[in-house]
Amino acid sequence: MSAQEIIYTVISFFGTNFTVTSTLIDIKTGGNIDAASENFGGENIQQKLRAALAKNTDYLISQIEEIEKWVEIEKKNSADEEYCKKARQNNSPAGWNSYLKTYPKGICAAEAKETLDKQACAHAKKRNSIEIWQGYLRMFPEGSCKYEADTAIFKLKQHEERRKKNKEKDSEGRKMLEEWERSNR
Repeated sequence: MSAQEIIYTVISFFGTNFTVTSTLIDIKTGGNIDAASENFGGENIQQKLRAALAKNTDYLISQIEEIEKWVEIEKKNSADEEYCKKARQNNSPAGWNSYLKTYPKGICAAEAKETLDKQACAHAKKRNSIEIWQGYLRMFPEGSCKYEADTAIFKLKQHEERRKKNKEKDSEGRKMLEEWERSNR
C-alpha cells in the first residue's frame, strides 16, 4: 500500500474530524470523497485502514505528522500571499516595510525590496538633496539608482561649494562697496 493510499484511507476513516481531511480532499479530489475512494480502485477504504494500521502504525503516524506539517506550511504561505496582495494594493513604503518585517524571506520579499528601492529613488529624485541621496545609499547601497545617487551627490556638493564661494565673493564685494561709499562721502 502506498503512502498516498494510507493517507486517503485515514481521511476516509476519520471523516471530517481529522484535521487534514478537508485540505487533502480539496487539493487532491476537488472536495469529493467518492473521488478519493476511486483513487484506490473502489476497494473498501475502511478495510484498507485496518490493514494499514495493523501492518505499519508508526509509518502511518509519521505520514500524518508530515501532512500536518505540510498543512501548516500551506497556511503560512497563504497568509504570506494575502499580506503580499495587501502590500501591492497599498503600494506604500510602510506597507512594503511591514511585509518585509513579517516575511523577510517571503514569496514577495524580492518584489518588496525592489519596489522600496524604486520608491526611495523616486523620492530622492524629487527632493534632490545631498541628505536624501545619502539616505537612499544607506538604505540601498547597491540599489538601482546607486550611480545616479553618487552623481547627484557629487554635483550637489559642487553646486554647494560654488554657492558658498559666490556668497563669500558677494560678501567681500559688499564690504568693498561700503568702504568705497564711506570714503567718498
